[in-house]
Amino acid sequence: MRTLLFFLVLSSVALGQQGLVPFSSTPRTDKLGNEWNLEQNGMVNRPNSGNSIISGCGALMIGNQQFYTNQPMATADGKEIVLQSSQPLMGFNVTRRIRYLEKEGGLRYLEQFTNTLGRDTTITVEIRHSFSGGARGFITDKARPYNGKLEGSESGIIILPGQGNNGSPALLCTVSAPRGTDKPRISGRNQYQLSFFHTLSVPAGKSATLLHTMGQAKTSLSPYEEELQRLFRPLSFPRMVKEIPRDLLPTVANLKNNGAPEGMATWFPSEYWGIKPETFDVLAIGDSTRLKGKAQCTRLTLKHDLGETTLPWEEVRALAGSRFIGQGRFCVWLKDGERWIGEITATDLKFTLVSGLSMDLQLADLDRLIIAGAVSEKWPEDIAALIETQAGERLALTDASSSLPMTSLWGDWSLRIADLIHLTAPEDGALTGLARLRDGTRIRLMPGSGSVTLPIKRFGQKSLPLSSMQQAATSEIAKPLDDTEAPPTQSYADLSGDQRLIGRITAEKIRLTTTGGLVQLSPASIREMRDITEEQDTPPTDEGRVYQTEIWGGGTVVGQSADSQLRIEGKDYAWTIPIRHLLRFGNPVPKIESAVMARIGTLIRDLGDEDWSKREQASRELRELGPLSRPSLQEALKQATDPEVTRRIEEITQEMDSL
Repeated sequence: MRTLLFFLVLSSVALGQQGLVPFSSTPRTDKLGNEWNLEQNGMVNRPNSGNSIISGCGALMIGNQQFYTNQPMATADGKEIVLQSSQPLMGFNVTRRIRYLEKEGGLRYLEQFTNTLGRDTTITVEIRHSFSGGARGFITDKARPYNGKLEGSESGIIILPGQGNNGSPALLCTVSAPRGTDKPRISGRNQYQLSFFHTLSVPAGKSATLLHTMGQAKTSLSPYEEELQRLFRPLSFPRMVKEIPRDLLPTVANLKNNGAPEGMATWFPSEYWGIKPETFDVLAIGDSTRLKGKAQCTRLTLKHDLGETTLPWEEVRALAGSRFIGQGRFCVWLKDGERWIGEITATDLKFTLVSGLSMDLQLADLDRLIIAGAVSEKWPEDIAALIETQAGERLALTDASSSLPMTSLWGDWSLRIADLIHLTAPEDGALTGLARLRDGTRIRLMPGSGSVTLPIKRFGQKSLPLSSMQQAATSEIAKPLDDTEAPPTQSYADLSGDQRLIGRITAEKIRLTTTGGLVQLSPASIREMRDITEEQDTPPTDEGRVYQTEIWGGGTVVGQSADSQLRIEGKDYAWTIPIRHLLRFGNPVPKIESAVMARIGTLIRDLGDEDWSKREQASRELRELGPLSRPSLQEALKQATDPEVTRRIEEITQEMDSL
């Protein structure tokens, strides 16, 4: 095995694994035509050609001190800039990592702050953007004028060029995960400057990191939310996470969510048809008339293709009449998340104003009626799942034992509701939504043909056409979950379309063509295999993707895939997948052969040998084995009685933790 590892290390050198070189601040143009003129401190200066709102964007301030560096460095291909502070700022060593986003048309910043003080310290970090010609306005990625902070699921700000920059693209800044705990304070001193302020608490000797991105894009005169979502999507944090180094990822402060249930707002919204529930019921008439009081109804009846049922008035959250819905239809929201559209009759529907005046209401003439009360922050106990149909209705299921026959790009998939977190509706005219499962699987699915029988709360077991289903969710969305998601604990494959399969590659060998020849690797020996084709100067064809492969125990191989397909198998599936769909493959836990295990055991015993040179040799080899030796070292530490053995094991494991 040592011979194999030595060969792999030599191969990585022969393949040109390059370190950092001095950075030359030459303007660079991305594939969307945006010019980025980076200065040596990481700030973006005005482009040399074309109209631009940019004057000095991305300036980094810690307290009242601005970041500078003596020797800016870059990767040999020039795609990533690494800048280290000339001296500690407010007691922190600062490193800026700036990556050109060639395809997306932007820049990704990683700002790392390492506390050199002997105490836990809180600092304020400012990212300052300055504009030439002035800005016409600042709005969030949800098309809301900014008011000093980001709210809800907002994650960024777009700066619209003013009259002095006619024809210039707008500047997009993404600064937080949609539900992030670190929502920055925003200060727009005037139309020429905008700053984002982050407050970081960093323990002594530890690091904290901020992620943010910049992009440029032409927009309509008054950008609407769907337009902004499309423009921000390539710069979104979930897309950026995939390329962040593993050692930095856990330290990124503005990736973590606020503990709020993911997706609950989609199924239990804070407002209905633009009106938030208040202390009193609200009767809406037209765009501006709002009456407050108390609504009452003796009987509310729903006639539906599934049957006829009475809806208890105390379970109603909101009601819209034909005046608002149109076409003689009505809509009712229930507190358990159900939404029914169709033929509804209301007996003795009345509204009593706060003043005491009572009004008789007719559904045919009703606009909107919003019932008072707090919006649910918990998933209803008697509901196993909610399913939204193409017609916009939401049906509650009473148990999760059913399965939905679905189809993926690579084959059929039986979607067990008990395994589901949520299934999103298709976006941008796509045929598939994204299903996210409890085991970490993410897969794009479309309903199969035919019908399925489901336990519907109001009507019992009923058959529904699969083609009528649009999205679904279970109580799992009510559980806090980091935006970055927990790292997989099983073998996985990340695939195009933001998909992840929990499963293993079953091929006997994975073949990579390197500059030194063909290298064949056992899938079980791979720690991580990542597609770096787009990082190459001359990308090969789809069938010849370039992968950087890290080996358990040490060593790296970079080469072009010699296989056009891979077989991946997991729970209830076994698919042959084109290699061009594979973005990343990983084995979080190493598979250790018996001979290696025996060698590790011998080395651990040698840590207590009387011969000093033998103890040193054992320590060196255990370090070289890296994660392969870690489980055995941890177990040996629990049982060790020799202080020398304990000391050496602790030193080795601490070094592993610092890598």
